[in-house]
Amino acid sequence: MCSSDLQTQAVLSRNGAAFASGDLEAILANYAETAVLVRPGRLYRGHDELRAMFSEVLANITGLTSAITSVTVAEGIGLMTWTATSASGRVLQGVDTFVVADDRIVAQTYCGGL
Repeated sequence: MCSSDLQTQAVLSRNGAAFASGDLEAILANYAETAVLVRPGRLYRGHDELRAMFSEVLANITGLTSAITSVTVAEGIGLMTWTATSASGRVLQGVDTFVVADDRIVAQTYCGGL
């Protein structure tokens, strides 16, 4: 793995741990100030919009159990597949892509939902 791949993997690991702990500030610290997150039918730009979106997500996933099923990293891009179950539903396969630069997520796409 090249250093860019190692850095991308480290950012994804750090972000996953922050999400699993429900630590909103730690999640946001993994994103560049100008990061963009794209979900089906929605676009979030910058920390203010990401804060609002992640606050809502974290508030709605009580009893979350999740498992990462695969992570593929190359050239500063990470593709992650996962499953999850919470009080609000079950995801058989969620998919996230991340673009990482300067130790921060600069862009993400997400498909799945609880």
